[in-house]
Parts: sequence; structure tokens; C-alpha cells
Amino acid sequence: MRTALLSLALGVVACSPATANKCDSRSCTGCCDEQDQCVPGNATNACGAFGGACQRCQSTQSCGLGQCVTNSGNGGGSGGGTATGGGTATGGGSATGGGSATGGGSATGGGSATGGGSATGGGSATGGGTATGGGSGTGGGSAGCGVSSCSGCCDGNVCQLGTGNTLCGSNGTACTACGSGLTCRAGRCEAASCSVSNCPGGCCQNGACLGGTSTSACGSGGAACTMCGSGLECRQQQCQAVAACGPGTCSGCCDIFGICQAGNTSQACGLLGNTCQACGANSCSTGQCGGTSGGTPSGGPCTDVAQCAGADDFLGLKMCISPVLTDGGASGWLGGACSPSCLSLFTPTNCPDAADYCNGLTCYQSCSNPGGGQGACRSNYVCINGRFSDGGVEPNSAHCVPNCNNAPAAQCGTRTCLSSGYCQ
Repeated sequence: MRTALLSLALGVVACSPATANKCDSRSCTGCCDEQDQCVPGNATNACGAFGGACQRCQSTQSCGLGQCVTNSGNGGGSGGGTATGGGTATGGGSATGGGSATGGGSATGGGSATGGGSATGGGSATGGGTATGGGSGTGGGSAGCGVSSCSGCCDGNVCQLGTGNTLCGSNGTACTACGSGLTCRAGRCEAASCSVSNCPGGCCQNGACLGGTSTSACGSGGAACTMCGSGLECRQQQCQAVAACGPGTCSGCCDIFGICQAGNTSQACGLLGNTCQACGANSCSTGQCGGTSGGTPSGGPCTDVAQCAGADDFLGLKMCISPVLTDGGASGWLGGACSPSCLSLFTPTNCPDAADYCNGLTCYQSCSNPGGGQGACRSNYVCINGRFSDGGVEPNSAHCVPNCNNAPAAQCGTRTCLSSGYCQ
């Protein structure tokens, strides 16, 4: 009896089937399909990892690292076209650089072949056979920048418009930066055209903006530069007849023929376009015959206070009165005028010449015919009396001032400038 029971038990054991290995994280690095079989997990119809259940990716997704991810770019055309650049080709064409083959077979360009067979161009072949598709290929990744995909220029893999000076180009060529003096026109770096918009203060010559102040290139407002002819000069950016010798054209003095001289000789002594003087036996110093030791006397022409005679006080009142106001207008003091200080605070300060007129602050050249015109004053200057604040005449105050016709507004203000050179 005992022998019969043992034989029955061994028969049961011998006839029991072997227990199959379960697909899970311990036995599978890919994913477990519907038949609980471990597959690689890199196909769009069986995507997963670490023994999880396989997922079927959507048509706009691809399988990457065991996960279905949405494609970021198009990999190919439709109706049997070609998708280049990676990703998955769903439904047709040939996708180069994407797709997967699982369990045997081959996948060209896109789609997946599972369990054998061949998937060409897209679709899926499961369990054998061949799937040859049509339709469109939808890929992943970037298709890059080139002649076929960019009408502008390529900045690396990015297609730019190609119309800017820093990114210029066309037809998928590499973008370039236009250099100085160049502009991007129709995808090419060309010489920038000169016009009033980019050259308002000068003139244009051969496409370049010039200052417009030379006789060889004279002009303004972005117009074409002009070469001034014989007897002409570029003045105020216009070709004009050569100006006569005078304060505005000569730093020395003008002789009897209207020619500008250096103004530093005893035969022709003078400054700032004034009439040359013959000094005779005296010497010419700083444009003055027998000039006062230490510089130009009161009322004499000057361009800098250092040229003027006389001491200065600690307040710095010694000056060379400028022919130009701070706003650029004319002051009326043609050629400038030395006006040393005569302010006496702690120590006496005298004018360079005892005959000079001191108004309490600065010195002026004296004269003897107030109201009578130029007299002993320089050309373009007249003799007047100094006056008190109540209008009364100050004794011994006759001195030289600009003829008001030099600059009526600056000299007379709201009063009238008479032809005699005096304000009324």
C-alpha cells in the first residue's frame, strides 16, 4: 500500500508543468508586453523600461529612453517622401535616422518591426511579414538649416531672415556680419549709400559721407560734394568767392593791397585782420608798434589774455574781450580787446598806461573826442564818455568801445544803432 502511494505521488510530480519566469523589474530591463514577454522597450508600439508595462506611442511621438516623447520637428514628406534628421516615420516614405527594429527584422528610416519581418518607410510589422507604407513621415529633433530649408541665412542650425547688418545672407548660406561702411541689402553686404538720412551735416562722395568743408569736397545736407573752382573757397560748406582780407579771414594784418600779412614786422604790424601799420623806428610787438612792455596795451587786439599787458588781480578780472559771445553770436568787439584789471582792494592796481580809463574794475583805451567817432580808437571803434547810473557824464571817462554797427543787438540792446556808430 505504501509503495502504491509513493508511485502515485511521483507520477503527479512528473506530470506537473514547469513554472514560467514572470516578466518584472527583476527579470526585464525593457518592458513587458501583453503576453507578459520582455521586449527591448524602444519601439513606438512597445515602449517602456525596467519591467513596466509596454506603452503604445501616439503617431506624433517617438520612443526614447523607454518613454513616449512628443516629436519636436518634421522628419519627412508625405506620400512616400523622405524624412531626414531623425524621429519616427509614421505611415510612409523613408525616414533616415529614426525608427527601431525589435525582435528581428529591419526598420529603414522609421516605424518599427516587432517579432520579425521588415518595416520600410513607416508603419509597424508585428509577428512577421512586411509593412510597406505611404502617407507622411513625422520625425523628431531638428532638421537643421540649409539651402533646402532656409531662404535667409543660417546662424548655426537656426534660420535667420538674413536682412540685418549682423546676420546677413540668403539661400541657406552662413550668416555674415557686415563691416564698417557696409549695409545688408538683399542678403549681401554692400557699401552703404550716402544720403541726407545718414549724412545730414556733410556731403556725399563715392558713397562716403565727408565733412564738406574743403575746397575739394564742399557741401552739406547729404548732397553730392562739389569741388570749388579757381578763385573759390569752401566757406560755410558752400563754394564762395575768396573773401577779402579782414578780421574773419586773416590772423595777421591786411596791407594796402588787401593781402593778409603775418603782422609781426615793423613795415606791416597788426593782428586779426586789422590794417597793417608801419612802425618806423619802433619795433612791432604782438601786433602793436612799440607795444607796452609785457604785452598789448588796453584796447589792443588779442586772442588770449596772456597777450595783454597789465597786472591781474586775485579775482582774475584781467581779460581779452572776445569778438564772439558764449552763444556763438557776435559781440561787436572785432579782433578782441585787451582789458586789464584795475580793481584795487589790498594793493593798488594800475592800468598799463596812466591815460587809460578805469571803470573801477577793468581798463579801457582812452580817447579825446567822445561822441565824435573813431578818433584815436582802432578801426571799427568809437569814442564815448563813461556815465554814472543816473545818466550823468563821468569826468575824464572818454574811452573806446565798438562801433555799434559791428553787432547792433549786442551793443545797443533795445536801443537804435545809428550810422555814426553810437546807440540812441
